[in-house]
Parts: sequence; C-alpha cells; structure tokens
Amino acid sequence: MIIPAQGLRIVLAVRPVDFRCGHDALAGLVQNTLGLDPHSGLIVVFRKRSFSPI
Repeated sequence: MIIPAQGLRIVLAVRPVDFRCGHDALAGLVQNTLGLDPHSGLIVVFRKRSFSPI
C-alpha cells in the first residue's frame, strides 16, 4: 500500500492519453493543458485511451 504524505497533491487527468508519446510529452501536457508545474512534486495520474480486458 502506498500512503501519500500530508500535503502531497494528486491530480487525475480525465482525458485519455497515448502513452507512446513519452515522459517529455506528458510533462508538456501537465504544463500546457493543466497549467501545473510538472517539477513541483505533485503526482499526476493519466489513463490510457482504451481498455482491453484480459
């Protein structure tokens, strides 16, 4: 179990993303689309475009 520290911000990005874009593009999405600093220590949770059952 992961227990976040007090004051840690966790942001859920509701639009699906393509994870093939890489870390730099995801950081750009955080900065440009969400208006947040990707280097501020917050955690951003992304979801993929489609769900494929096992």
